[in-house]
Amino acid sequence: MQPSTLLASASALALVLLAACGSTDASNREGGGQAAVQSRAPIHHPQYGLITAQPVEGWEVYGADVPAGKAVPLADLVANVDAYRGKEVVVEAPIQAACLVKGCWMMFDADGEPMRVKFKDYAFFVPKDSAGRTARVHARFEVKEMSAEQVKHYLEDEGKHDEAALVTGPVQEFTLYATGVRIKE
Repeated sequence: MQPSTLLASASALALVLLAACGSTDASNREGGGQAAVQSRAPIHHPQYGLITAQPVEGWEVYGADVPAGKAVPLADLVANVDAYRGKEVVVEAPIQAACLVKGCWMMFDADGEPMRVKFKDYAFFVPKDSAGRTARVHARFEVKEMSAEQVKHYLEDEGKHDEAALVTGPVQEFTLYATGVRIKE
């Protein structure tokens, strides 16, 4: 392809993309009817990772959208492990702790039982100072055995070095593999 043809093609493509980015939904422009949901291309936040969720007033969003509706209480997950294992759930609870190194996991307290929230495919993270805030999470519920090394690693990430030194064997853990997280502002 000639350099001048390549330049003309690139210029035409740039104009098409510019025009597409500038267009808006007609119902939104005219103010009539319901406000249309405008899709947003996935963004890669330099600190928190891939974010595809639409903004939600009063919440910070991470990862994908979290469905509306009633959340499953954490105590129900723990009390009915066989019914929920492997299932997609929405839960809402206070964050007890978050990874202080990257924000690559957080913890809930399910009536005295710790429940770790990990982020699907390591695609996004949450703020390291999230503890104490409320999170709404869309995730797959699992129960897994963690090796002593994994347990020590997580305790170290949480800054609990003395507790990490006491770990001698594997631990069963309730885990939520989240595709999307909202944290109340």
